Amino acid sequence: MGGGCRFPVREDLACIVLKPVTFYLFGMYARYWRYATVQDLVAVTLATSVASMLMVLIVPVGRSLHLFEWFPRSVLVIDWLLALICVGGIRMSVRVIGESMSKAQKPRGSGQQKRVLVVGAGEAGTMVLREALRNPQLGLEIVGFLDDESFELGKRIHGTRVLGRVERLEDVAQSHRVDEVVIAMPTAPGRVVRALAESCRKAGIASQTLRIFFAATRSSIARIALRAPTTSPAAQSL
Repeated sequence: MGGGCRFPVREDLACIVLKPVTFYLFGMYARYWRYATVQDLVAVTLATSVASMLMVLIVPVGRSLHLFEWFPRSVLVIDWLLALICVGGIRMSVRVIGESMSKAQKPRGSGQQKRVLVVGAGEAGTMVLREALRNPQLGLEIVGFLDDESFELGKRIHGTRVLGRVERLEDVAQSHRVDEVVIAMPTAPGRVVRALAESCRKAGIASQTLRIFFAATRSSIARIALRAPTTSPAAQSL
């Protein structure tokens, strides 16, 4: 054969050995992808990039020792892109499918969802929304957020809209038929939290702080788990 490009069999073998080892060292096989986060996606990117960089270093050595056949360098770039898309996409799809299945489940109990308004569209408020989305059996429907930051107004957080500023609490609660308000402002002064609770009391709407909310939801999840039929560990990991 002439100087044409031949199929790099030995390079493929090196890649098959190198990538699983690199992914193992980065903990790719020890992560619970049902609850994957941005940090997990960063770890996937790092693991894939390191594996590709090692291949970039190994290939010239292999060619100098006549172990590898010649092939275009662009193959390594394409390999990195495909590996990143496949490895990251498959793992993140586990979370997407899991959350979609959770949303499709009907809440247990009375069958009527409690409409909840979250005061605070920051990290704490987002935690409340995630808790409701991941545990549909709680029967909580987050109707929206209130926040004092002007740049947050009208934005959507996981599909849930920031409806207005905090001072519009009573109006928004009535117009959206809110059953309960969660005050997700852990850094707010006590007088601000008390004022919000008083506004809820005047409007005839129940309110609770972030700490009480999570204590109540954890208790509800535990009670539901005790009533639920036993499921094998193998089935829970699917």
